Amino acid sequence: MDDSSGNLSSRTACRAGIKQIIITSIIAIGSLTVIAGLTFLISHTGNDKPVSQEEVVKANVNFPEILNIPDNITTSNPCNNFYTFVCNEKSKQTMREMYRTAYEEENQNYLKLYLEPIEPNDPNIVKIHKNLFRACVDEKAKRDSLLSTLEKIQTELGGWPVVIGEEWNADDFDWLKTIYKIRELGYDYRNLLFLDLHHDTEYEDKGILEVYIRGVPSACNTTRLTQMIAAVAKLFGAKEYNALKEVREMTQRMEMLYNKFENSYYEKTTILEYQSKVSAVNWYEFINVMGNFKSGEISPNDTVYFPSAEEMSKWLKLIAAVPKRVLANSMIWLNMLDLLPLARQTLIDYGLSDLSDSLSCVPYHIVDQPNICMQGLRSRFYPNPMEIAYAEKYVPKENKQEIIKLSNSIKSILKKVVKNIHWINEDDKMNILEKITNVTLTVGIPEEYANYSLFNNMKFDQRQFESKNIFDLYWQANKYHKDWRFTWIKKPLPTAFYWRDYEGQLKYFNKENIIALPAMLAKYPFFNTKDPSYLNYARMGYSMYKVFRDLYRKNTQMYFSLPPETKENLKNKENCINGIMTSSECVYERPLALVFTHKVLNEVYNNYIRHNEDKPCTATATECMAKQSFWISLYKYFCGHSEFKIMDANPDLAEDFHCKRVEDKCQVF
Repeated sequence: MDDSSGNLSSRTACRAGIKQIIITSIIAIGSLTVIAGLTFLISHTGNDKPVSQEEVVKANVNFPEILNIPDNITTSNPCNNFYTFVCNEKSKQTMREMYRTAYEEENQNYLKLYLEPIEPNDPNIVKIHKNLFRACVDEKAKRDSLLSTLEKIQTELGGWPVVIGEEWNADDFDWLKTIYKIRELGYDYRNLLFLDLHHDTEYEDKGILEVYIRGVPSACNTTRLTQMIAAVAKLFGAKEYNALKEVREMTQRMEMLYNKFENSYYEKTTILEYQSKVSAVNWYEFINVMGNFKSGEISPNDTVYFPSAEEMSKWLKLIAAVPKRVLANSMIWLNMLDLLPLARQTLIDYGLSDLSDSLSCVPYHIVDQPNICMQGLRSRFYPNPMEIAYAEKYVPKENKQEIIKLSNSIKSILKKVVKNIHWINEDDKMNILEKITNVTLTVGIPEEYANYSLFNNMKFDQRQFESKNIFDLYWQANKYHKDWRFTWIKKPLPTAFYWRDYEGQLKYFNKENIIALPAMLAKYPFFNTKDPSYLNYARMGYSMYKVFRDLYRKNTQMYFSLPPETKENLKNKENCINGIMTSSECVYERPLALVFTHKVLNEVYNNYIRHNEDKPCTATATECMAKQSFWISLYKYFCGHSEFKIMDANPDLAEDFHCKRVEDKCQVF
């Protein structure tokens, strides 16, 4: 077949993606690193000889990681192809090793925190998490208590039908009351329906309750999962043939239930109003039980986010059509499943090693129990108190101060360049400037984390956390943590409420206008005050680019709300950019996001070197290579990706590398 249709399809997708990126880069992400004034024009008019790799290597003899280029390769011309000038197999491998080492070091540092002795002056919340970790790595205690714990779940929830057999009485089962019991005991209550607390989109500093429809998670391998559940049931006396048959029906019916429903719309309404639309559930009772609220704390006239009445009615009818025996089997299994990853070695001891991969859709690359426990505790509880301890211990204060200074410089430059954008109307421009002015950067941890005061209103009995049974401890911690989250109803929600250490990923919270920079990015090898500033600016620049690249997905509807004039201007810029990039650049790496980030960072760095001495030159270097080293440091982060033709059209880079003037491309801004 002629592949022209494929090319046409790719270019159509490319144009759509460009439109989204332009809009969100300028408007939605204006709070972080919006770039104006970008002209695809190599503007240097001199006849200077292009800067060679050899010159840059000599200038950075004390920082060989700048290029990582073999000594015999010194002929590449930055003006012909900047990608090949910077990137080679050695530099690609170096970047991969840097990230791998950083993640391993972070894991080891977290492990050290969990392994530290429990001190009398530790905050109570830290004592709880350290004790959870100790119980989790105690294999003997888990082996001694796993079966009795799983049996307790079955008993508390009315018995597991696949084990009880024909004596199980469906008349005694009520799925909603079972959810209430699960919440009371501290189990994983996210079955069919559950309640959580989120930011109110109308009053962004306040919390609001949200009722969720919770489908059964899709299995990665239904056959192996069925075998796993049946094998666990056999441990409690279920007959193998009957267990396989019944469990197979359960997985198939619940999978069908999940596949038949897709919740997409929520409405904000009072509990009383929603009750008049969907009467099958007492919603006032549901919210009070699930939130564990005190009498009078919640009113029927309070507003809550609910799934649309139509979708909720459909969901409840689907549940009603499922046999009670299937529902009971599924709900009890899901609560046992919540604990099994913590006891993988015990499962292996019971002869279930061949089926252990059924526990997760993600293969377990971490095989040692301490790491499994540490990762599990970090992901299960947030805000997480151990992230406070990590940031306080491993993020140097001087790094935090310098990163904040860099952020303030970016804001200052952004405000200046946005004011000069000629094709965005004044209302849009004012919105962008307001976001830039008010954006908040948190480095390491939010201020509300200081001294663990965020957890002051968490109620718990310290004596309950002296047990060595990880399962009982987990349930207690889970219950208290959920209770604590609901104490923020109708209160201003602090930044820390939705903060998580995203394992080295810079995150932007659009509604709250907050940039969260995790502790991992605030320290070596990503930021080091002892390194030349161009290294630190480049490292932060890569993180900024990733925010650009990702956020367009969160704001794809923004285009449709733009004024006609701005839409027309965007169309012109889109056509311009679409003419100078390859389809692979568009599909894979969002080059506009890259160029936007590099453009603003270059201006910020220029501003820095005008006021500071930042010369990595050695005595043998012919001239200072700070600017060239900046560009190389910045672009080397992309050496593992597709080659960027668009790099060669960067006027700032061309000027700094003494490239001759080339054909005008187009003026984007």
